Amino acid sequence: MKISVINSTTIPVKFGSYGFEQNIADLSLSLAKNNRVTLFAPTGSDIKGVKLVYTPNSYHNVSINDELFVYRYYHDVLMSSDYIIDASATNITTEQIYFYDRIGTDRIVWLRNGTDFNHPRKPASQYYKGVVLSKKVQELARDFYSSDKIYSVYPGVNENIYTYRNDVTRDYYLYYSRPHPSKGLFDFIKIAKMNPNKKFVMSFDMDLEDHKYYGEQAIKMIKGMDNIRYIPIGGDLNKKVEILQHAIALIVPLSPDYIEGFGMVFIEAIMTGTPVITRLGSTPQEYLSNDVAIFCSNPVEYSKALDKVLKLDNKECRDYAVERFTTDKWAERMLKVREY
Repeated sequence: MKISVINSTTIPVKFGSYGFEQNIADLSLSLAKNNRVTLFAPTGSDIKGVKLVYTPNSYHNVSINDELFVYRYYHDVLMSSDYIIDASATNITTEQIYFYDRIGTDRIVWLRNGTDFNHPRKPASQYYKGVVLSKKVQELARDFYSSDKIYSVYPGVNENIYTYRNDVTRDYYLYYSRPHPSKGLFDFIKIAKMNPNKKFVMSFDMDLEDHKYYGEQAIKMIKGMDNIRYIPIGGDLNKKVEILQHAIALIVPLSPDYIEGFGMVFIEAIMTGTPVITRLGSTPQEYLSNDVAIFCSNPVEYSKALDKVLKLDNKECRDYAVERFTTDKWAERMLKVREY
């Protein structure tokens, strides 16, 4: 089958990068094992194993003109595809195909990461099938899109990158997420203060303005604390994996009023054998069992979970992830959407 996968135009994808753009590239590689796949990705991308077609690079900023590039200049490629997965930031290709080509609903699906339901716009979003990453988001999306054409499809990560090691020392509790109050960054610091005899690490990059604003606040807050340190990643995927591998647990105390679209870092963590501690009632609770995660509702419960999590088995976390959340499993699920 001939498949076209449209990535965001915002960040180049290549080995060593990470983020949802890289996840889509990994999905393309899994699809390419039994199909002919063309991946549309920004200049600077370097992905082996698929036919790579370059699009403009808008560097973190979403540009409609850049997103229109695929439809304008590769229309023939799209029309000759058996299946199009539009995972771009605006899903503008889905809109253009609806208005000017109206191909069959079995040939294109749009995919959204997160809870932004501004794209694709009606009526394209109601005519073509759409994919979101969790059942919680699926319920929210039904208020914006055609309810019978929204599917929840769990994503996956590359198990050959997020590897498990049984020969490492796990000696700290890790916050790895966007530096923002909604992700529980400051609550994580509070938990560290409540547990001075345990070690904590917070790790994030500060590429965007709000990331820098909150990240710098957090770094100031931990000055004088002996049991917590900050480790920047700097876009180094190997370093990210190593930090996950050495953690006792990943702690992301999501805010009660924040809806996590999915949370790729949670499956990245368990893929490396690292269990998860996060908020009771949050999206990860729908796909993580009590064998790999502990769910809490307040700082006291998070503190108690620091010892409870030691009873969870690291290899069982890895096995749980491999069984459910590889990119090959994701590819299988995306191919099934075409048949619905």
